[in-house]
Parts: sequence; C-alpha cells; structure tokens
Amino acid sequence: MKTNTITIRILALVLMLCTVCATLAACGGTSGTSQPSGGNATGAPEATQPPVTTAKTDENGYLLDDLDDVTLNTTFRILGCSEQKAQYYAAEKTNDLVSNAIYERNLTVEERLGVEFEWTFEKGNWSNRSSFVQKIQSTSAGGDAYDATMCYNLIPYVMAVQGLAENLYDTEYIDFTAPWWPSVYMNEALLNDTIFGLVESCSKGTLRNMCGVFFNNELLEARQMTSPYDMVAANEWTFDNMMALIKDSYQDLNDNGKKDKGDFFGVSTGTQPKMDSWFYGMGYRMSALDGDGNLQLLLGDPSITEAVETLNKAINTQDFYRYDENTHGDMFVEERAILYMTSILLADSRLKDLEINYGIVPTPKRTSEQENYINHVSNSHDAWAIPVSVDSKNNSSAVIECMASEAYRQVDPVYFETCIKLRYAPDERLGAMYDLIRDSITFDFVYLFSASMASPANTTVRNCIYNGTAWTTQWASLGGSYESEFAKILTLYGVQ
Repeated sequence: MKTNTITIRILALVLMLCTVCATLAACGGTSGTSQPSGGNATGAPEATQPPVTTAKTDENGYLLDDLDDVTLNTTFRILGCSEQKAQYYAAEKTNDLVSNAIYERNLTVEERLGVEFEWTFEKGNWSNRSSFVQKIQSTSAGGDAYDATMCYNLIPYVMAVQGLAENLYDTEYIDFTAPWWPSVYMNEALLNDTIFGLVESCSKGTLRNMCGVFFNNELLEARQMTSPYDMVAANEWTFDNMMALIKDSYQDLNDNGKKDKGDFFGVSTGTQPKMDSWFYGMGYRMSALDGDGNLQLLLGDPSITEAVETLNKAINTQDFYRYDENTHGDMFVEERAILYMTSILLADSRLKDLEINYGIVPTPKRTSEQENYINHVSNSHDAWAIPVSVDSKNNSSAVIECMASEAYRQVDPVYFETCIKLRYAPDERLGAMYDLIRDSITFDFVYLFSASMASPANTTVRNCIYNGTAWTTQWASLGGSYESEFAKILTLYGVQ
C-alpha cells in the first residue's frame, strides 16, 4: 500500500497518541522488540505506524509484508559498499549469530522472490563516494546495469543530484508505512511524493551506528559521581550537567605536562564525525519545517553559531578529549575515560569481549526543557537506492522491500534484542536505554545532501566545532552557495 507524503505525516502525528499500542501490536506484545519511533523535522519522536487490524503476522507477532504473490525469476545485481558489507552481507554461515542472521535473511529473500543475487563490492565510504557514483554512472551508459545499490548512506543523494537515482516512491512494492522503514527518516527524506534513498529500521548497519554516551560504572562509583542512569530518570541529563559531572576529573597520567591521549579524562569523543552527535543531541539542526510546513535551510540561523561556540568551548576544557586518530576507542576500553561518545557498535566490536562494567545513555539534551532526547545515526550505516538504468524499478522495489521486511523479522531479534540488549550487556538497565536511544534517532534533510555539496554542510559545521572556527565567518563565505544549492535540491522534489 502506498500512502502519499501528506498522509504519512498526518498518520505520524495522529499515532503519537497510540505509541504503546503500536509497539505491542507490531511486536506481539513484547516491549523488547519495539521498532524505532519516528521523528519530525524538529527532532521530536513520533509513533511507529502500527499494523492495521487485518494485517498478517508471523508466529512471533511480527508483521508480514505483502509480497507472497511476487516471483521475479531473475538474477538481481547489487552494488555494495565494500567497507561496510558485513552489515548486510555474509558469504557463508559461521559461528557468529549475527552474521548467520544476515546470511539467512539474504537467502530467504532469494528463495521467496525467485532471484539470485549477484553482488559487486566497491569502496564507497565518504572518501570514496565519487568513485562509487562513477561506477554507477558507467553502467548507466551501457552494459549490465545494477538493479540496486546498498551503499554509504549519503550516496543516494549524490546520485539524485546527478540524475542517477530513481524516485523510490514511484515504484510498486515499497510500503513506506511499514515498521521496517523508520518514520523519522520518511519525515526527512520523503518530500512531495519523492524519495531517493531508504534506510532500514532493523538492519545491523542502522542499529549499530546509533550514537549514545557510554560510561564506566566503576569509575563513577569510585569517584562517588551521580550515575547518568539516574540523571536520565530525573530529566537532568543535559550537556551542562554532564560537563559539571566530570569537572576536574582530568589527570596527567604520563606526566608530560600536556593534555594528550595518554591521560585520564572525564569524557572522550571520537573523531570529527562524532561532533554531529553532540550537535543533534542538543536539538540543533541544519534544516526544519516552518509553521506552514515548508522546508527551511537553517545554516544561516543564529542557532548554528550557538552550537559551534557551545561545543567548541566544551571540547577545549581540560576534562574533555576529542581524538584525531581512528584508535579513539582505546581510552574507554583502557578505562582512562569515564564517559565516551560513540556508536553502539562499540558494544559488539570491543566491549563484548572485555569485563568492563559499562552503561549507556542517550546524547544529553541542551536543557531539561528540551522535550526529547535526540540521537544521531553515525554515517557508517547503509541506504538503498535504485539506479535510473534499471530494467525494472518495480522488481528492484520488491527486493528492497523484502530485504527490509526480513531484516525486521530475522536480523533485529538476533542482533539488537539478543546480542546488544542481553548477551553483551553487563547491566540489566541497558536494554531500556538502548530502546530509548532507538526511539530518539533523527535525520536531517540538508545533512542527507551534504555529500553532494561543493562544501559539504556536515563537515563544515563539525570542523568549526572541532577546530574553533567561527561559524559566522564560514556562513559569510559559503552562505550564498548553500542557499543556491538548497534551492536546486528542492527542484528535484518539484518544490520551487
């Protein structure tokens, strides 16, 4: 069933009144298998669309898709990003539960739809985005075209600007209201019945790249510090309160008289991309809907200057350390940082094999008056797109819908519910915190198009935070370009 953009937004607002019912209906009455709630352009969470009363469910209460009568009988060619392929591809079964769930998901889709996947992998992360898109472009000119791309999450929007991406809304089989598509993403990426990329709610890539603040329970207790769990419960988990909590915790462990990665800190954060998490967590945005429902560019708004100044001041205090290298998990796993901002992937990549008594909470709010926690999804997640050169965009839409639907029933229960919330968790309170983070994820329309810009908006903002450059200087130089590019992007959606 396809629902137009306006209807989807209205449904999301109405269903805010039914959040609990939606969770129970979608998950067979088990709150531990809730799907991520959506969010509007201001970052406030909205309820996931519940299944209609006549919807089919499996034996575990999970909603089923409407693809039972679809048989394609074809080879299906997928171009994937090689750096992150373990998030959605497994060549064979192993002893790893999550990898096997991904393998079984892909096999199920092949069997259900009568397709044989032919995977091609190319480097396609941020630094390789141009060559990845060129690969798509070269097949568009002739030869065997790819039927779909499973790529770095910003690439569909580079494709869109270059005229290489199909409008996914103009396809037959994708149900945009289903729980395997996050409504918060739809509220940003779907505009005027046009959408160029899709992010799954339940893929390993989306789930493990949700950001939050890890903390070391034993280090907190040794210093008689308030637990962030308690601060969240009291609605006191704000950025200023976090900074007050860890004030004067710095120790010059290597006695070299300077702040460096060999010391002890109150809070550490990853490389420059993690600046995005602090930015969004405090309610700042690059674009939002105005009171009339029109999408507005916010890069020239005074709030961006405030965000840059606030965060730059914090990260340059003695108690805050931001890394310049990719070994940024070392400080936390070596127990030389009380708090650590990063993606959930830390739990399944490093912490699962260590005896560290850790917890996790959402990114702190700007103030206690901020209505909701807001959590960024790190850029290392994946998105679907359909190249314009495909023989059948409807066939492609059937495969994409089935992949997301099966991830909802097969990958999510194993990776998120079993491994992240239970198997890897040293603390019984972690499950509720992971759910809170998941229910608070956000996306931003302008951020999605950042990789297509001459001066990417996301890197410009985060570099100002990281390096202490005044945003007013950047806006004075780049504002005209951003406004022009934003206007051109809107024309892709038929918005003048």
